[in-house]
Amino acid sequence: MFKPGEIEGIPLGIEQQFSDLEMRIMEDIVRRLKANSNDITRAADWQIHRLHELGMSKREIKKQIQDSLQLSDKEIDRIYSDVIKTGYQRDSSIYNFKGKNQIPYEENAGLQQLIAAVSAQTNGEFKNITQTMGFAKRENGQLKFTQLSDYYQKTLDGAMLDITSGAFDYNTVLKRVTKELTNSGLRTVDYASGKSIRVESAARMAVMTGVSQVTAQINESNAKELDTEYFEVTYHGGARPSHQEWQGKVYTKKELGTICGLGAADGLCGCNCYHDYYPFFPGISERAYTDEELKKLNKEENTPVEYNGKSYTKYEATQKQRSLEKAMRAERQQINLLQTGGANEEDIMLARGRYRATSSEYTRFSKAMKLPQQRERVTVDGLGNVGVGKYKISQKSVANSGNSGIINLNDSNSIYREITQNSISNVPKLNIFNDETLDNAHREASRDLLREVARHKELKVGTEFSIVYDEHMNPIPNCGYIQGEMGNVRIDNPNVPYHAFHNHGSGETFSLQDLRGFARRSNMLSLTAQGNTGSKYVISSTKQIDRNGFYKFLTNMSNEVIFRTENQDITLSWLYDKSNKSQLHELFSNLNKEQKRQLKNAIVDKTNECLKGAENYGIKYTKTVVANK
Repeated sequence: MFKPGEIEGIPLGIEQQFSDLEMRIMEDIVRRLKANSNDITRAADWQIHRLHELGMSKREIKKQIQDSLQLSDKEIDRIYSDVIKTGYQRDSSIYNFKGKNQIPYEENAGLQQLIAAVSAQTNGEFKNITQTMGFAKRENGQLKFTQLSDYYQKTLDGAMLDITSGAFDYNTVLKRVTKELTNSGLRTVDYASGKSIRVESAARMAVMTGVSQVTAQINESNAKELDTEYFEVTYHGGARPSHQEWQGKVYTKKELGTICGLGAADGLCGCNCYHDYYPFFPGISERAYTDEELKKLNKEENTPVEYNGKSYTKYEATQKQRSLEKAMRAERQQINLLQTGGANEEDIMLARGRYRATSSEYTRFSKAMKLPQQRERVTVDGLGNVGVGKYKISQKSVANSGNSGIINLNDSNSIYREITQNSISNVPKLNIFNDETLDNAHREASRDLLREVARHKELKVGTEFSIVYDEHMNPIPNCGYIQGEMGNVRIDNPNVPYHAFHNHGSGETFSLQDLRGFARRSNMLSLTAQGNTGSKYVISSTKQIDRNGFYKFLTNMSNEVIFRTENQDITLSWLYDKSNKSQLHELFSNLNKEQKRQLKNAIVDKTNECLKGAENYGIKYTKTVVANK
């Protein structure tokens, strides 16, 4: 009925609603702390204010919880009516196989009654969750749970007392409260084991369990109507060790319980289980995996992979991924609360740095373990690109732009041009796609890029920015503007086809690093170097593109001598090698003005030669040059 990935993605809307609720409550605490910090001169003033202000706040929080629950009820009804209906209809093929008619969903009163019952049960679990919401706080080394309203009052009372006593400044108190909020978060603690689980995780578990229950009932009903007592259990990578033992095999209905643990919380279709089971017909049906194939897959999954001195199986690696995602969600909340409270920019920058470090570790770990990144688990909070304010520092393998290590041939910043309204207006519409709509959108993207760069008056002229769009020229989620340096920027590399843009302060064409980056990025459909003057340069792929051939061509061209001194032959490859930085300084310090001009022209000529040769590898080069003024 459902693939593991589909089941996993079902509760994301529910998670976001509870994540939004959590963030609104924490922001309210910080907002009230900020609103009162500057005017309080005596503790009595705060106590009088508190009687009125906190009372209203408790009512408001209660209303927010009720509103979120109603939205969740609607989302649950949608899941159990639309999603389950789709999966039910998908199983019609097995009825055709047996020559029987499947009862249409609209006429299947028994199935609809079952779905309504499970939906009501899930809604009941949600109500139970909201009744026990509170914050966790560590006192004397022990974790204690406080009801939300009590925590709210105690947190603000303590903060106000710290400030009004004069013992602590506002920013110190804000950092303490923010850390405490993000380290605990809204929780539910009503499990018999005493285990504490975040609200969004509890909501996800409730919906997942409901989907599994309904799916199991549908499969068993299908099997009964089709006269088979056998079922094939699905297989998915990264399964917990206890589930690896039985996944992918065929069992009777009784064995599903005795061997696979059907009906148990930690068994088949239990809590956070992504397995499913389908009717199987011995002698007719063909298994998805043979026993030998399962044995090989499990061996691969259980073969440890070392990372930073520690070994991980596939399951252990997925658990580490979840831990990093949880850490990033907390760090994103902390950044948001510090910004809401008006904290010092230095504290906000430090928080962003911690988040970027964790994000970078997440990317490296996922790549080393060969696991797909699931950043939608991180950005479910809806906070956007909080890593660098409006900007996002890319953690993926990216292309370098601009001079990238080549010392300024003019020994000044005069080659960089300011962006003016005229230069934005002068950005041309190029015939890149032979599609007027896409070509117009491409021009507007270039103009928007220049507007964004020009907006940052505090940055040096020549600072580069980048951004990416999808194949239809729509913004890609979680891929905002990236701020680079003078003559250098990093370009995000999403796992979907995309168009990349970056500005060149000099108004000149691509660098060797730009071309190398385009050759290496299989998803990059086009790369634009948008000059600050309005000049525009675009390389784009065609159906005949040969990226490997182009890269080899660039390697050969970059190793050709373009300039000679008494002691050395100069190549583009040597100029762009950052390890030669000290030698580059020595070289340019010994060149006179005319020699520098000759070297610069040689670099431009060789780059243009590379661009001309790109056509032989299925790459289209389009440009319009606007004169520097």
